[in-house]
Amino acid sequence: MYRTCTDCGKGFHADESWKVRCIDCWRRWKNRKEQGKNQDTDTFFQLLKAKMRIQELESQIQRLDSEKLDGMFFGNDNSLENELVERMRSLLSLVHPDKHGGSKAATDITVWLLDIKEKAARNPGRHGAA
Repeated sequence: MYRTCTDCGKGFHADESWKVRCIDCWRRWKNRKEQGKNQDTDTFFQLLKAKMRIQELESQIQRLDSEKLDGMFFGNDNSLENELVERMRSLLSLVHPDKHGGSKAATDITVWLLDIKEKAARNPGRHGAA
């Protein structure tokens, strides 16, 4: 059967009814299709690599934030750090959840203070009794 190519408009012999392109246009179409698959694969791997880098950077930020917090209270000897450790018992008594109807804020602050107290206990030479 004789057909007209949908891409270039030239006539060609189509031995199957589903063929709509001449052989030259079909080859160009096929190459573009394959290049698109390769580009999709490249884009996928670039995206995957970027996501892994983001996770790595987020992890580093988390670690640095934690180190900064530790350094703020336990890195260098300063009066705020010493005063906080010295007054730990009073602070814990004042914010304890039992005295505030089990409030979430009181619970969060108590957990935070206990974490500081634990870190201070690991560095006993730097502080007064906790």
